[in-house]
Amino acid sequence: MSDSDLSYFFQPRSIALVGASSDLTKPGGRCLNALLKRGFPGKIFPVNKQYGELRGLTCYASLIEVPGDVDMVIISVPAQGVLSVLDEAGRKGVKVAVIFTSGFAEIGPEGRKLQEELREKAKILNIRLLGPNCVGIVNLPLSVMASFANIVDIEPVHPMTLGFITQSGAFGAMIYSQAVEEGVGFSSFVSVGNEADTEFADFLEYMVRYHRETEIIGGYLEGAKDGRKLRYAALQALERGKPILMIKLGKTKAGARAAYSHTGSIAGEDAIYDAFFRQVGIIRIESLKELTSFVEVHRARRLPRGRRVAVLSVSGGAGVFMADKLEEWGLEVPEMEEKTRRQIARFLPPFGSAANPVDMTSVLGSDPHMLGKCLRALVMDHSFDMIAVNTALTDFSASVISRDIIDVYTATEKLIVVTVHVFHPTDQTKEAISKMKEMGIPVLDDHLHAVRAMKNLAWYAEKRRRFTATLDS
Repeated sequence: MSDSDLSYFFQPRSIALVGASSDLTKPGGRCLNALLKRGFPGKIFPVNKQYGELRGLTCYASLIEVPGDVDMVIISVPAQGVLSVLDEAGRKGVKVAVIFTSGFAEIGPEGRKLQEELREKAKILNIRLLGPNCVGIVNLPLSVMASFANIVDIEPVHPMTLGFITQSGAFGAMIYSQAVEEGVGFSSFVSVGNEADTEFADFLEYMVRYHRETEIIGGYLEGAKDGRKLRYAALQALERGKPILMIKLGKTKAGARAAYSHTGSIAGEDAIYDAFFRQVGIIRIESLKELTSFVEVHRARRLPRGRRVAVLSVSGGAGVFMADKLEEWGLEVPEMEEKTRRQIARFLPPFGSAANPVDMTSVLGSDPHMLGKCLRALVMDHSFDMIAVNTALTDFSASVISRDIIDVYTATEKLIVVTVHVFHPTDQTKEAISKMKEMGIPVLDDHLHAVRAMKNLAWYAEKRRRFTATLDS
């Protein structure tokens, strides 16, 4: 197999689980349960000499006794037993191995030596490895639940568009679970662990080039093993229009030391990573909310043509705050055309503001049609590439405001991002938000993260335009 052909990790026809268990608190038990619960369509072979049967499946004493072909083997045995399992896997013609086991490079010289033996043996046997010291891989569209992390117990969310790669299993699993709570659906999740064979960049390239369901890729990176591979994968993503958002830690000396003791990763000079990310179009993020907000905005599939933003707000203070942040982060909040300003002024109360940002004031609560009128005028103004709408919803205003936003949104190609504040959620306000989201409108609950997502999307769109222009020239 070539370095990029990792299809058996994502599309195995059969999986053997060495170290399978009836105990759901153990990795071998949790993984087996997840494969059965999610309905993995291929064959499942539990392997553990202590059992004759597990969960209604025949349990085999060794991998060699498993009948037929095995594409993937999941290894959940103590470190000293991993090499012998790999030998059996070689005899069975196994294509890939997922190694949960810890006790390798992350523990020091002795572990590094054992990991090198593992890598060399896998190379001789032509078996690709994920790990060791990882929590595994999940490919949700095909119910490949080759993981023991708590993520396997979480109900999937649709649409499944986010692929995630992490050098920290536990931290990555935390990001996964919190993102699902925010309504973000995952297509795949990979914990690379110690990267004895396959590494972060290998799975990044696979998701970019071969995993159709993945439209956005998130990552937690402590240090790149091969910068050239990472660069190639990132440029492939830029060409194909799959944004990459990266949490890169190890900025400080203390963080770099912790990264090395964690997975054996060398964090490297942070300024170099920063420049590298900008060069290849990787969006560097600092928080989970920044990731989930970007996913929500990207779902609209409307890349802005420029950096110019109109702000339409129910609160003057919130409008000023958003305008400040937009310009602080490199976007523009230009003045509108005079005819647009005069038109909007007719819709506002005397104490409102028809400048950019537009302040509708709290009168919106009693005159909900005001928002739709202002938004239609702003959409027609050629001064703006994007519109940020900050509104509040009540039982009285929810249906009118949501209907007007939907009508305007479906009649334009401009990106419109809505932030909604609901002081007392009711069935009416929930339904209004749900209807907007169903139409593909990005609806967020925090205007700071909405602005950040718009900034990141505008930066990405500009970077991609420049990159594709060089390809066409």
